[in-house]
Amino acid sequence: MPDPSCGKNSGVAHFDRPSLPKHGRPRRSTGSSNSARASCSGIFDASAIGNAFSRHIEHQADQYGLEVTHGLTPDSSQVAALAFNLLGDVNLGDPEPNPVDVFLFYDHPPVPDRVQFALTYDPWSRGQSGQFVK
Repeated sequence: MPDPSCGKNSGVAHFDRPSLPKHGRPRRSTGSSNSARASCSGIFDASAIGNAFSRHIEHQADQYGLEVTHGLTPDSSQVAALAFNLLGDVNLGDPEPNPVDVFLFYDHPPVPDRVQFALTYDPWSRGQSGQFVK
């Protein structure tokens, strides 16, 4: 279960009050805010890793789609590039996303990367077959 202290402002305005031991002098914090930050960074790291894995799977799905449509549709790479551009327009995709944003938040490859891949993926011109469709 996620740590409830991992909100939008977590770590920004979080201060520990010094506790008073029996002898009356304040002690330093026991690090509870550090543990909250550590659990937030753990969730953050896990989501970034999950997004990277998802982008990889989606890239493979794009590759599979190109291999399946090769030879069935004239100019299948052009059709795929057009479809990705239309998808980006409909979903209001960022045409030039920041690579840090892509790494942290994108669970699909950005539209420009998908278009570029669709236009350049062509193992058949080198006499090879596709990775997924032989």
